[in-house]
Amino acid sequence: MLDPLASPIARCCKPVSIVCRALVLLLGGTAVLAAGCAGASARPVAFETREWVSPAGLRGVQILTEHYDLRTTSADTVLRDVLPVFVESAYREYARLIPPEQPAGERMVVYIFRNRQEWALFTRRFAPAHADTYLHILSGGYMDQATGTSVLWDVKRDHTLALLAHEGLHQYLARQRSGPIPAWLNEGLATQFEDFDLEGYRPVFRPQRNLLRKNSLREALSIPDSMIPLNKLLSMHAGEAVVRPGQRARGYYAQVWITVLFLQHSPQYRDAFARLLDDVGTDRMRDNINAYRATTPEAADLSDGEILFRHYITQELDDFEDELRAYARRLVY
Repeated sequence: MLDPLASPIARCCKPVSIVCRALVLLLGGTAVLAAGCAGASARPVAFETREWVSPAGLRGVQILTEHYDLRTTSADTVLRDVLPVFVESAYREYARLIPPEQPAGERMVVYIFRNRQEWALFTRRFAPAHADTYLHILSGGYMDQATGTSVLWDVKRDHTLALLAHEGLHQYLARQRSGPIPAWLNEGLATQFEDFDLEGYRPVFRPQRNLLRKNSLREALSIPDSMIPLNKLLSMHAGEAVVRPGQRARGYYAQVWITVLFLQHSPQYRDAFARLLDDVGTDRMRDNINAYRATTPEAADLSDGEILFRHYITQELDDFEDELRAYARRLVY
């Protein structure tokens, strides 16, 4: 829910290059139908654009798509052009990974402000109870869990789109799987959408290539005692990571990225992980956590995040941690 790009140590994706312009048809002056040029499989995206004035009185645009209400004061017109197809394409990828369990309902709201000053002013008014935590963010933005709203500022086009895809996963889960989701899983899933290529305006996500997380993970692996022990990682809240300085914050996001990536690709664990994704954020997941806690005496001192991992993935945390670190070293060196 918080800033996945807290340190601009590396770019997480290639600079955005528009392979070809989308086909744009004006319908009645406002409704716009855009089809990406990434091939026959790309579905058209309908959207509407209108003028919008921010709470600070700055002029911007509001872009309405099937699932999103995008409001931006960014001056980057190319970014504005990309947004409708990008967010709807990302939504389809979220739904492919974790099928929806609720009707789409109202559009999800996303703010993209021109700069951090405008973002901070809005944040203090919009989320006063959490503003102190949010204002630790140095580059990017957050998804406010209480309202299911993403609040970002423009941190250059490629980073902004990466952040938008990251926070979009959080928004999707908040809408479709309303139960609490441990941070290691929620953040780990979101980091899988930070790296992409653009085909037309459509993102093709490349989670294994995530250069930002690879660099941070390599740094953590090279510094003695810098890696967070697995049982601690499974118990942490994202807010703990954001207020940590430097490498500690970067290392947290790198470790949840590599944990989820390993779970998705390991022949030993991927079926168990798929079962976890089926239940994530549902009453089924909560019932399984409660049952584990009730029937396992030593669970009294365990976090929900660790219980979730032990129930769905493995009880052998030490063995898993050794396998995970070996996978991490193969990937980053």
